[in-house]
Amino acid sequence: MAKTNLTEYPVDRKTRDLLGYVDGWSEREGVDWLPNDPFTETFQVMGYGRGRSSIKFMLVAEDGRRYEMFAKDFTELVMTSEISAGVVTGTFQVVKRGQNYGLVRVEPC
Repeated sequence: MAKTNLTEYPVDRKTRDLLGYVDGWSEREGVDWLPNDPFTETFQVMGYGRGRSSIKFMLVAEDGRRYEMFAKDFTELVMTSEISAGVVTGTFQVVKRGQNYGLVRVEPC
């Protein structure tokens, strides 16, 4: 289980989805920064895709917010969590690797 020192993370102002990458344009348009406090959530694993420099998995919270998770963290999640029909519950935070943001489980629920 990972630990993070990141104090805040970017979300889309309208959808509240985690932004996996914030470039110069999006810093000015429609980005809010939220405190990176641990939160307990139930996620549905929806699939995966390529990010700017990595493979990321898409997880969707019960309220519809979308989060990306780096492959490294998803592998740890799969190996240490109970996942049933693609659903997993735990305590999570956001990490930053390079210029990219992603979700990480900090402890099981």
